[in-house]
Amino acid sequence: LFQRCYRSLWPSVWQINIISDSRRRRRKRTALIDPEKAEENRKERDGQESGGVSGADREIQLPPARPRGRCQAMKCILLAAGYATRLYPLTENFPKPLLKVGEKTILDWLMEDVKELVDEFIVISNHKFAGHFAAWSREHTLPITVVDDGTSSNETRLGAVKDIQFAVEKLGIEEDVLVLAGDNVLDFSLVPFVRFGQENGCSCVMCYEEKELEKQRRTAIITVDTDGVITSYEEKPKEPKSSLAVPPFYYYLARDVKRIPEGLAAGCGYDAPGSFAAWLSGRTTMKAYRMPGKRYDIGNLESYEKIRDSYRGVEK
Repeated sequence: LFQRCYRSLWPSVWQINIISDSRRRRRKRTALIDPEKAEENRKERDGQESGGVSGADREIQLPPARPRGRCQAMKCILLAAGYATRLYPLTENFPKPLLKVGEKTILDWLMEDVKELVDEFIVISNHKFAGHFAAWSREHTLPITVVDDGTSSNETRLGAVKDIQFAVEKLGIEEDVLVLAGDNVLDFSLVPFVRFGQENGCSCVMCYEEKELEKQRRTAIITVDTDGVITSYEEKPKEPKSSLAVPPFYYYLARDVKRIPEGLAAGCGYDAPGSFAAWLSGRTTMKAYRMPGKRYDIGNLESYEKIRDSYRGVEK
């Protein structure tokens, strides 16, 4: 009866995970956070009732019990609010992160790799594709929350940094966060990268050697000291200071990811996901982890068809 009443009162929330304190049994629904509920979501965190999850419901929205071996709770934010215009017409009405590569979607490959370290996956979608992600999430046993950022075109997109901020604030995230671009195909595991950040106790990025000058100018470039501490960080520099490029994978401590509003107020860029990391690295210690394998770029139909037919998964 409670569930029927709950669904009729709050249709904007499609999925929550509930664990009974007595039996700790998981129940799964599908969650879609409406951006128009911003003020109401804020009230949730204050323990008041809202049009989304009420304060009472929030108290029992516990993460699944973590398997042995996990160091600490962590969220994984998957950036999937882009429009992938370079892949039109394939992605004109379908989200790039849900394209099949081999036997799984791109998102499935990423999630399967780090699922033992994560207690909730948060997929940030635009409004145009939110229904696709919601339908996909209902087929999963993993804890997934789909967040609709409210945009409906490439011209009105929030930008990656503001999407991260949106998810952190609306869901009241208090844990460390692994942020991944949701359209990346990798032949290596991200688990050692997460462990690197946890063991060093600081926010981290990944880096790799990029030898082509023109590609350096189109990405983020860092310099590091002998301990791997980032000493400079620039997005799309005209005159790169090194050849160390940064792919869109970030490990943020909880205290650091909460500084996004501060960064934006200080003039931090918001479109490229690395803009916040660049700003943050000048204000706190951040380290770089060397990328141990290859990242496949799906930039057009030809490259997608090639990797779709040849990809064999992550080498752990």
